[in-house]
Amino acid sequence: MLLSEDARQRLNGGRTLPAFPPGAQGVRTQRWLNRRRFLVFVGWYLFAVVPALLLTGVTARLHEVLGAAVAVLGLFAVVAAYAQFVTLFSDATDLVDIEVTIAGTELVRVIGDRTDRDDMHGGTVVVLPPGAKRGYGRAWLLGFPHTVALLSDPRTGRLRHHDDLHGLSAVLH
Repeated sequence: MLLSEDARQRLNGGRTLPAFPPGAQGVRTQRWLNRRRFLVFVGWYLFAVVPALLLTGVTARLHEVLGAAVAVLGLFAVVAAYAQFVTLFSDATDLVDIEVTIAGTELVRVIGDRTDRDDMHGGTVVVLPPGAKRGYGRAWLLGFPHTVALLSDPRTGRLRHHDDLHGLSAVLH
């Protein structure tokens, strides 16, 4: 989400790190993440939903109550699989569009009407290498320990602009 001028002024004139990757590269990364999410969705449907429905149908023919019990258990299994796999890439997709601002020693994110502030001198800052968290591709990540910013492109692994990384590094040291 791009910050308005009012939001930027509220952040005390801090250094804004733009949405990353910028422009057409960001659109390509979004498409790449959406394709991966679609393939996971298809896998979830074929390997979680369809077997649960087939098993429910077979057990319902044997006994009505057993079929109902299997349907309830199948529903829990399908929802658990959805929460585990299909939502894998949604966090990375959200981070591609978000701008973060360095205000003093805090990293500030404005999401809708909510402003999240994380203290970079709080001792919880982590820089995660590619592959450390599922669903972020080749991206280097900045976290508290939850991921808050992309330091590189999830699709290509290309790092942010040197000035952006230098600004983060200066606050962290």
